[in-house]
Amino acid sequence: MNKDLLDLTAEMYEAAALVTGPGWQSVYERLSQMLSAGPGSIHFFNKRNEVFEPFAHTYEPGFIDRFNKQYFPIHPARKKILSLKPGQNFIRSRDCPDEVYTTSDAYREFLKKYEIDFVFRRRLYDSPQSSIGVTFSRPRRLNPFGDKEIALFDSVSGHLMRALELFVQVRQASTGNRLAVDVLDNLPYGAVILSCAGKVIFSNPAARSYLAAEPFILDRNASLSLIEDHLNRKFRSLVNGVFDAAAKGGAPFNGSMHVKRRTLPALKISISPFVENVFGGNQRKYALLLISDLVADEEASRSLLRFNYQLTDAEIGLALLLAKGHSMKEIAKLLRITQNTARTHLKRIFGKTSTNRQSSLVRLILAGETRPPDL
Repeated sequence: MNKDLLDLTAEMYEAAALVTGPGWQSVYERLSQMLSAGPGSIHFFNKRNEVFEPFAHTYEPGFIDRFNKQYFPIHPARKKILSLKPGQNFIRSRDCPDEVYTTSDAYREFLKKYEIDFVFRRRLYDSPQSSIGVTFSRPRRLNPFGDKEIALFDSVSGHLMRALELFVQVRQASTGNRLAVDVLDNLPYGAVILSCAGKVIFSNPAARSYLAAEPFILDRNASLSLIEDHLNRKFRSLVNGVFDAAAKGGAPFNGSMHVKRRTLPALKISISPFVENVFGGNQRKYALLLISDLVADEEASRSLLRFNYQLTDAEIGLALLLAKGHSMKEIAKLLRITQNTARTHLKRIFGKTSTNRQSSLVRLILAGETRPPDL
């Protein structure tokens, strides 16, 4: 491979690492020049809408919109183009002869104006939702794309396909991670992502205020622990449970603990798995901590129990006292009702929450399963 092709190949992989794709414009222009081609593109094809979405092209402004809306639906080679598999070519002079192409409305009314007479198209990447392809064109005054041009393109097409696959993976990972961070940043709870070694990988604004005070210790290496040994042992056990379950391929682990503080409201710490998709289809596993003070958490639980299960105020009060560890006798005394009335409330709560035991009801509340249904 000569120096120009080596430089072009290096530029492809550089473009693949950029989420927004500006480097692809230079790549396409160099490919087009190499093949002595006119207007064309590297593009996504949205299979649901059947539209082309170029991220590098040499078309005039407005071309692609008109082509998508008016002329691709009536293109004489539309079915052939849509049926291509990765690595397969559409060569207009071979697959759509002149007598069909030049008499079509798509050519006479639109493509002829732009001198798109000879076309070489290859599908490079495919997924259930979209594909990626590259298209080159030539005017009639030049020869059709032939074996020489295809062989020249083949000399770099393998690298182009791999670079585009990498580009898609980087784009998907970046989009997914950005959305996840945006969601965590806007949670009303403190959100912390921990590595298996207990290091803080991410903390949202609400979490940073919690981590700066008791009972947390965040050392210079970003390792998180709790001040008191017995609390820290329980905390580490819950965090380790996330990674142990993942390593053994078991059901996702979820746990929670309450922590009293000397001068501030007690905290609830909920711990569950968090997965990051990375290049190559691999995954990185973390522990997600959601931190809230019990005063705020109780108000949230009240709202969600009322919204999700239509519990009355009296039923909510009983359920929350039960979740705090009080016996039915103690609850009746605190609420100033008889034990029979307390048992009647509990029976109604069981019916509304589809539980049948006190332990199941408590687990439902402590695990934060009182979320509203999807709207």
